[in-house]
Amino acid sequence: MKRRSRFTSRVVLPIVLAAVLLYPFMFATVSSAQDQDIVKIVRFKDGTVVTGKILEMNIYTVKIQTADGSVVTQKFDDIVTIQNRDDLAKPQPILPVHSFEIGFEAFHKEYKEPDVMNEKGMMVGVGLAYTYHDKAMFKASLLLAYGEVDYENSGTLDGIPDRHVELRGLVGYDFAVDPTFVVTPYIGLGYRFLRNDSAGMITSTGARGYNRESNYFYTPVGIAVVKILPEGWTLSAEAEFDYLWYGKQHSDLSDANPLFPDISNDQDQGYGIRGAVRIEKKLSASSVFLEPFVRYWHVSQSDDAIFSAGGTLYRGYEPKNDTTEIGASVGLKF
Repeated sequence: MKRRSRFTSRVVLPIVLAAVLLYPFMFATVSSAQDQDIVKIVRFKDGTVVTGKILEMNIYTVKIQTADGSVVTQKFDDIVTIQNRDDLAKPQPILPVHSFEIGFEAFHKEYKEPDVMNEKGMMVGVGLAYTYHDKAMFKASLLLAYGEVDYENSGTLDGIPDRHVELRGLVGYDFAVDPTFVVTPYIGLGYRFLRNDSAGMITSTGARGYNRESNYFYTPVGIAVVKILPEGWTLSAEAEFDYLWYGKQHSDLSDANPLFPDISNDQDQGYGIRGAVRIEKKLSASSVFLEPFVRYWHVSQSDDAIFSAGGTLYRGYEPKNDTTEIGASVGLKF
């Protein structure tokens, strides 16, 4: 009995050990054989696409047998993507479902109150945005900008600090015209805050400046188009109309004259128009983009604020005005 037990141990134990060691290689061989039977779609850096079964692939080359039996050999380093043909039969999102971006922008701003005054200067800012695409589209964005503008009326005043904050939320729907072209109409809600700080400054004619704040709530309605190009490039554009439905102006007149009170005016009639074109290049883990843009606003005259100073009644109002912003943004998209 002892001899049979020793014999069994000597025979069975090596067999079990060998099976355990060889099992992964056997599985890999079967898996590799099955992989060779799957039709692949291989895209290369030069834009060519080869469909067929991969016969051999190593760190130097890849050999693909096409449906007509011919064998295509390419450098391994030239491969962009390898996909199963059956997987491509399933609906694939053209645009990334989730994306985040940060952009740095510079733009020339010109603000005009016809027959009253104008201000112009350069602004720089940073923009943040999150976008969701899965047929339905949602986008939230924030813009913070700062610059200095030069005032011109009967007198002049240079270097007035100017601040700009804009918060927007958009919803829309993606219409895929073809696998490389998407059209997205959208609507949303926007808030635009402007502050012009000339308190403590004096014009060339001796007039004193004062701080002004503008608060605008508006509804953006627009359309965006995206075209996917070869080699990781994307071209997109958007056009938008903004309907102003509520505005509030705050003017610290006491900065200019201590006898004057600070006043507020409702200014809720106006509209905006904006347009942009973006060129984007896909990198390994992100994309880089350049986006020239134009933004225009027309705001009608506000209502009147009647106030008394030194026994005299005054009528204070915000004149109708036009603002034009022309610039570009450059940034990263993740």
